[in-house]
Amino acid sequence: MNGPSPTGPDAALPSGTRLEADPSLQPREGGKLLMGGTPLRFVRLSEAGARLVRSWLDGAPVGPAQGGQKLARRLVAAGMVHPVPPPLTDEPSLTIVIPVKDDRAGLDATLIGLGPAATVLVVDDGSSPPLTMADLIGYGSGPGSGRLVHRPTSGGPGVARQQAMAVVTTPLVAFVDAGVTISYQDLCLLSRWFADPGIVAVGPRVATPAGPDYRSRYESHRSPLDLGSNPSVVGPGRRVAYLPSACLVARKEAVDAVDGFDPGLRYGEDVDLVWRLLDHGVIRYDPTIVAHHPARDSLAGLV
Repeated sequence: MNGPSPTGPDAALPSGTRLEADPSLQPREGGKLLMGGTPLRFVRLSEAGARLVRSWLDGAPVGPAQGGQKLARRLVAAGMVHPVPPPLTDEPSLTIVIPVKDDRAGLDATLIGLGPAATVLVVDDGSSPPLTMADLIGYGSGPGSGRLVHRPTSGGPGVARQQAMAVVTTPLVAFVDAGVTISYQDLCLLSRWFADPGIVAVGPRVATPAGPDYRSRYESHRSPLDLGSNPSVVGPGRRVAYLPSACLVARKEAVDAVDGFDPGLRYGEDVDLVWRLLDHGVIRYDPTIVAHHPARDSLAGLV
């Protein structure tokens, strides 16, 4: 039987999905010729196709008809338009993995930002002295739950995250670095993307708040983690080529399918993971959700 896979990147967009134009989109010839996307391309439409695109950009949801779904997927894949996923109907089954080494203040900030409803798994990557459950600020009880995994020696954040994956049992996993602040509610909003079976990972905008010193002011404008204010499909040659694992939500089965983070990479392990995940589906950048990353505490760290 021919047709799109029900779970692949050509699967039907979820019911209620709307589309918004990319800033690069330029309709020509009454909408029958579209120019835009990253990389730049042209798409020629029939009169009926042009009317359909106009209705989507005016706010109409993408309907179930196969022809409309195919056109919508084509424009989304080209980066000419971006899906606006439907509202979340159920709380996601999500574990938040937090690697940390000798940064209790950063861990406190992250846990406080998440709030008590979150389910967290903290990996102590060889801290001295080691963390205890008391450092999880009560995450061992209440509506959420907390777990702590110890590593006797530091292997870096990628190794710590990968050790956590061995005990994660939820369908979704969020990687959040110690010191990064984002609410559990915002992680749930990111999870609404997974109503689309073709999506394997999604990341928010990671911004650095401006502070009184020159480092934080510089990073608030030039942080390498801040990938801008425009949404994007992620991949080499796209507006957003990769996502940082400072804050990243993914399907556990997809991470497992690519054997997770490469233990041989102390740095760049997140770029490597994201590019390998592209073999299993689509990755999205959603700048409407913002995680805050602290400025580096030294000039050497900034460099």
